Amino acid sequence: MRLPAEAVATTVLIEAVKISALPTERGAPCPGRTADRWEHAPTDSTTPGR
Repeated sequence: MRLPAEAVATTVLIEAVKISALPTERGAPCPGRTADRWEHAPTDSTTPGR
């Protein structure tokens, strides 16, 4: 997935979640686990993690 550079520059955390089922009710989040994580410290370089 590619994100616009302007959006990534101001983003601190992005988590990609593998959805395991549909939400149980309207407006509820989809259940799933974090598949990947990207963190950015504004005063540091990028810090990949999981």
